[in-house]
Amino acid sequence: MDKTLKCSVFRIKGSVPGNNYVLVPKGSTQSLALTGRYFYLLFRPAPSKYFVVHLDVAVEEGLVVRIAFSNMFKDFKSTATSLQFPFICGAAKDSVYENTAKSAKHDLVGPAPPTVRWTCLSMDLHYILSVYLNRRHSHLKSVKLCSNMAVKNMFTSDLLLDPGLSFSEAKQLGVSSSQGTGPVPRDMSFPVPKGQRWHHLYDYIRCGFMCVCGFYLVLVAQEPNRRTIVAWGFEQIMVIVKFCYLN
Repeated sequence: MDKTLKCSVFRIKGSVPGNNYVLVPKGSTQSLALTGRYFYLLFRPAPSKYFVVHLDVAVEEGLVVRIAFSNMFKDFKSTATSLQFPFICGAAKDSVYENTAKSAKHDLVGPAPPTVRWTCLSMDLHYILSVYLNRRHSHLKSVKLCSNMAVKNMFTSDLLLDPGLSFSEAKQLGVSSSQGTGPVPRDMSFPVPKGQRWHHLYDYIRCGFMCVCGFYLVLVAQEPNRRTIVAWGFEQIMVIVKFCYLN
């Protein structure tokens, strides 16, 4: 039971990520066969630890591409059948780690900070495969979650969901699935106590989406009502990928 989410979560622990993991599905001959364009992972890296995630994605050309991201990786690497992305974990607002990161000349790579928050990661598999490997996305075959991390759930969808948007807000704004977006289903979302806002409690990171994927959180820009962390891609600057509202 997680105290923040007030629900059961999967906790994956162990000093060697390759030996401590959850593989979905269990059998190597099985496939999830999830065709959704966007992959969503609701997770929290273990404080002061490393983690690794592997996605095996089938492409229409008959190959399987492994997409991996981790705070163990220092550099982006690419082959004909694999993509490896560094992941730099953010810290809670006004924490010592966050203040250090803002003043540092270089990215703070390595273990997750002690104040790392629950995160909704959204990956555009279609765009990532198209941009990096010139491949056409077919379906997600399997997911391997390696220590050290906690996971609430994961899923795919053809909708670009907004985790900070409630169903009541979506109704007021006239947002519907026919527009290609909407709120995250209640059973798969993070809870928001009455009187609080989603972005005050959690992090939202988007990878892909007509930009180059990188996960490098390097530039903090202050605005009147929100703090925005911009990610540096490998060929250009990404659009804003992490939103942390201040008010």
